[in-house]
Amino acid sequence: MPRILPTLEEYTTKRQETTLCMVFHTKYNDIRAFKKQEDEIWDVLTKKEFIDHQAREEFKSFMQQHYPDIELVEVFDNMPLSLLLYPYLGSIAINAPRHSEVANTLINRYEDSEGVPLSNRAVLWEMDYETAKELHQKRDKAIDEEFGEG
Repeated sequence: MPRILPTLEEYTTKRQETTLCMVFHTKYNDIRAFKKQEDEIWDVLTKKEFIDHQAREEFKSFMQQHYPDIELVEVFDNMPLSLLLYPYLGSIAINAPRHSEVANTLINRYEDSEGVPLSNRAVLWEMDYETAKELHQKRDKAIDEEFGEG
């Protein structure tokens, strides 16, 4: 069933500040965080079978237990402009400031002292506002060019 969700870029642009996001897609994390090469990269990154649902539920439970007032927002992952339809891959944006107690707790929970993710099962990402704004504008332009009346 189709879902209407913001992209991470759109959500970050709306917040107008750097946004933290948890990604539970193991292949996405392997390729993007751990720099492992794959053939047919975008085909692999859109397959739902690589979502680690257990890690996602553990994260949601942790947040509910320790930070119940922090809003968690399902978002579409950062994908290439050529992809017009996104599959939902389980990612969750975290409505908390970048340098907050919540952010620091998550960094300590999901990264080592060098800032390297502990696992491909759940990786904490951040999208800065300026990058998000630029990507969101490019995506809007690509959609207008594809479907606009101009």
